[in-house]
Amino acid sequence: KIIVSVSGGKDSTAVCLHLFELGYTKDQFDRVFMDTGWESPITYKYLDELEKTIGKIIRIKADVKVHPEHKEYVDYFEKKLGHESQFVRRVFLYSIFPRRHMKWCTKELKVLPIKKYFDSLDYNFINVLGIRKAESRARSKLEEWEYSDYFDCDVWRPIIDWTEQEVIDIH
Repeated sequence: KIIVSVSGGKDSTAVCLHLFELGYTKDQFDRVFMDTGWESPITYKYLDELEKTIGKIIRIKADVKVHPEHKEYVDYFEKKLGHESQFVRRVFLYSIFPRRHMKWCTKELKVLPIKKYFDSLDYNFINVLGIRKAESRARSKLEEWEYSDYFDCDVWRPIIDWTEQEVIDIH
């Protein structure tokens, strides 16, 4: 089974569109979004619209408990945001925003929840990512295919060598 990690950005959307060009249908791959609760409202609206084209997107969230002494503050900020926010909850849990030497956001709000989701599956899968070499020095060293021991799956980056123009063109 193919599982595409969808961020709401142009590259992960391009991967889904590319799969359609390769002959896959909406029913032949799943789409997952790791929701930190701290995305732009535009991203959430885009994901809702995107589902009309690429199919249902499974939204995965970290399970973050709110300490009773923080509940009033968390409720205030979540009301302002208009939704539950795992990011806000973690900020109050740790009493600190993520920063360069305290990078808890990606690991705790994206990596661990997707790992938990993957571990719950009772079938083999390929995790498909919309990552391109041109995006960063670190990504320039990645291969199109690799095995992830951590996620216990193959990882496929079908647009790894694409230019930004190729991504735009498929849209």
